[in-house]
Amino acid sequence: MLVEPSVSKISKLQKFQNTENTELKQIFCFFKNSEALKRQRHRLF
Repeated sequence: MLVEPSVSKISKLQKFQNTENTELKQIFCFFKNSEALKRQRHRLF
């Protein structure tokens, strides 16, 4: 078992957080867009 230096662990953690953040942003944007679409539909009908 190789012991990783702390630097690589930190960089891995940052990469992981970045990917999580982008996924959350995409989901949030999707929800915002769907809400906007619902409002537009209400206006049309």
